[in-house]
Amino acid sequence: AMATASKYEVSQVGAEIMSKGGNAVDAAVAMGFALGVCEPFTSGLGGGGFMTIYNAETKEVEVIDFREIAPAAANAQIWLDEAGEMKQFEKDGQKLGTMSSIGGLSVATPGEVAGMEYLLEHHGTMSREEVMEPAIRIANEGFTVSAYCANAISDAYEKTQKFPEMSKVYLDENGLPWEEGSVITNPDLGKALQL
Repeated sequence: AMATASKYEVSQVGAEIMSKGGNAVDAAVAMGFALGVCEPFTSGLGGGGFMTIYNAETKEVEVIDFREIAPAAANAQIWLDEAGEMKQFEKDGQKLGTMSSIGGLSVATPGEVAGMEYLLEHHGTMSREEVMEPAIRIANEGFTVSAYCANAISDAYEKTQKFPEMSKVYLDENGLPWEEGSVITNPDLGKALQL
């Protein structure tokens, strides 16, 4: 078997899960949660996904769609003011962007966790606690910032500065973006993943 991801630590998670007797779905779920810790700008609890599973014994293919969806009451009008202009998201009297790009109205209902739970329940062999352990460990002990991650953090620098909780994780002690080779920890996320 083989496990591969865009992040070294995450590939190691897949290998670890399979070495403990988990199947490919167990490894994929564990890697999905770990990737959400190491590269939340591409994957994570606030997003969604889909998976194609091929069963070699039965020759059946199943596609599971757990992409995020818009809330049932969402429509274009929720982002517009009385003049038909985009509403602005404000914090402490400062306009941070449109409500369609920042804040609660800019996000869909995440499907990632529900999808991962479904995959484990219907195709996995390990418990949620077993597959979550590597992601929790990485959140608490840290991961090495890759060039890709450093670029993503740098690209989001202005936005990050506007949100203290985000700054606490993705900016260093000098208030600057973490550089390649640095180690980031996120113990608050580690605690949240234990729930």
